[in-house]
Amino acid sequence: MRRVTIWKRWNKGDGSCALYLRYTDPLTRRDERELVYRTEPRAGVRTMRRAMGIARDLAAEKRRELLADGATRLEQIGLEDGRDAYLLWCQSLGPNGMERRARVTVSNNERNITAFLGQLAAEQRVTVGMMHQIRRTHVARWRDWLAGRGLSAGTVNNMVASVSAWLAWGEDHGHIHANPCRRILYERVGNRRANPPITGPDELVRLQDKMPDRHRADVVLLLACTGLRQGEFGDMTWECWKEGESLLEVPEGRETTKRHARRIPLTTQATEALRRLRAESEGGPYIAGARKGYNKLTSQVNKWLKPCGVKPHDLRRFFVTALETIGAPKSVIDDLAGHSPGKVRAAYTPTDNLAVARRWIAVFAKWLAGSAAR
Repeated sequence: MRRVTIWKRWNKGDGSCALYLRYTDPLTRRDERELVYRTEPRAGVRTMRRAMGIARDLAAEKRRELLADGATRLEQIGLEDGRDAYLLWCQSLGPNGMERRARVTVSNNERNITAFLGQLAAEQRVTVGMMHQIRRTHVARWRDWLAGRGLSAGTVNNMVASVSAWLAWGEDHGHIHANPCRRILYERVGNRRANPPITGPDELVRLQDKMPDRHRADVVLLLACTGLRQGEFGDMTWECWKEGESLLEVPEGRETTKRHARRIPLTTQATEALRRLRAESEGGPYIAGARKGYNKLTSQVNKWLKPCGVKPHDLRRFFVTALETIGAPKSVIDDLAGHSPGKVRAAYTPTDNLAVARRWIAVFAKWLAGSAAR
């Protein structure tokens, strides 16, 4: 049996205690030390008993990892090579794989993994630079460092999710023993909840008034009335809009986690904004096209909203929060926002809830019209 011991180290300055797991890596035959728990200053007997219980559970888990099949037959791969191989794997899957992973998602994963590796190199945590040497403490410290920079809990967890997906790939391909992110992936940093800066129709009107022209105000209104992601909205063409039905169709596989195309009913405000944008497009293919041009909008919307302290995704949060405020069912909100529902419900609802969604969008339009909204 592979020996995993618990080592206690007391800090004489504040009286805290750090618990480490000490074991021998079966691949490199090197003695490893992994921090698993740190108590508060002047820890008492009860605190130490609780800490030792946690450390014993983690030691048993580590022992099972070391005894697992293939633990001694890992394929050594460097951090940079492992990142490049994972990104290539994401882009080269067949039709039954992860073909819905958008290009922007792959670039976000590359940026987040590179940021994690840069922090490891700055702190010299991984000296050899091999993928199997990444520990849970490395990811936890990186997450705490991101939270200390003032990033929101959702942003931090999304960045950790990219690293977790990469390490899960490494576990499946025999490059690491186990995914060290499994315990900390969905833990909300600071236990904070998303607080969108726009919560009501009046705030949306004030945001539109801050736009220098009508074109930008219409783009902001469309994002707020449809809940589209910025990338989705930028790629949509005029063929996606059915004017007679007041319906916007989001093609399948464009930055969505649903398994079917989305159909979003439009409010009267959004329909009027689309008509104005079409009149300005001069035959351009994109709905979110540049003013009197054929090029689609990319990062311009973010530049427009940045002086106002708002991000494009805040308009999507406004849409979802508004539907929750007026009492729309969660299934309708999931379909309109493009969220993937639970596996059980997804098996029984292969199509969207368009008939029910039309009624709730009508209520949403009245809620918007209740103020001085345009």
